[in-house]
Amino acid sequence: MNEGVALLLALGLWQAEAWSAFATTGDLKGPAAGVTVLREVNGWFALGATVDSARLGASGVMGPYAAPGNLGPIGGPYSYAALTTFAGAAAQFRLPFSRFLASADLAAGWVAVHTLDSENTQCSYGSGFNLRLGAGLAFAASEHLLLGLRTAARSPAFTQACTLMFGQFAFNAGPVISLGPTLALRF
Repeated sequence: MNEGVALLLALGLWQAEAWSAFATTGDLKGPAAGVTVLREVNGWFALGATVDSARLGASGVMGPYAAPGNLGPIGGPYSYAALTTFAGAAAQFRLPFSRFLASADLAAGWVAVHTLDSENTQCSYGSGFNLRLGAGLAFAASEHLLLGLRTAARSPAFTQACTLMFGQFAFNAGPVISLGPTLALRF
């Protein structure tokens, strides 16, 4: 067996991973962070719990345009910010090679959305059930320390509601995609 693979397989049964990231839905952007704690079932599979949170926002100015009906022209500044937090159970599939560990994970849980600011926007998010897909690549810097890069995708909310009368800015309903560095401790 390769020495690097043996090192990764010999590492402890528990892993605590933390990450910071940049997150975006396309229109909404902001910082994100998360923590996952996993129990290794075997060399290629682990189960655990995960929490991640992103503060997403957008602001700008929409030019005046004709609104439907008798509303007259609308336009002007807009801003929107929300905190979207996901918590759930995670299953991670792993592929060790040399001193590297590739992983893919699926998490199912609850997303809670808190609107922090909404000025001249049409849409809002609601809380509820959610899924998250993730993938990463980590390097075993030592017996207990892994450094890596992680990406994840999930819906920012369970529901999205848009109403023209609340403002002119409507953001897309794309997934929250995040990318950032990770630090994992194995014990």
